[in-house]
Amino acid sequence: FGENFVYLRSDSVIRSNEMPASAVGVLPVNSCDVIIGAGSVVQGSLRLDGQCLIGGAVEGAVTVSGELRVGKSGVITGPVVASSLVIEGCVIGDVECVDLLRLTSSAQVRGNITSGKVVIEVGAVFEGRCSVRR
Repeated sequence: FGENFVYLRSDSVIRSNEMPASAVGVLPVNSCDVIIGAGSVVQGSLRLDGQCLIGGAVEGAVTVSGELRVGKSGVITGPVVASSLVIEGCVIGDVECVDLLRLTSSAQVRGNITSGKVVIEVGAVFEGRCSVRR
């Protein structure tokens, strides 16, 4: 996979202040640059580039310069900022999205949303305020 690849197994726990220098920047993995696998726990803030998939838990702020997908098993406890965002799992914290934010039918969001465009599918749970920018 190369030296800049980070994939966290289901039993992984990593704190952001323990991330190796090689884990900073774009991390190539098929169509995603960063994958945090189901069952993994990241404690601390994350600042990521490119396309990211979170299937595990993140306890802290998440900032992504590209597209972020929170998978069905993904849980983020903290604020989220991304260029575009698809939430299938759970986010507890405010969400800021530059372009399109999509909450799928399995999504749970507890916090305020600010986005350029918002799509909320039937079945999604959203508790908070929503602001759409032009």
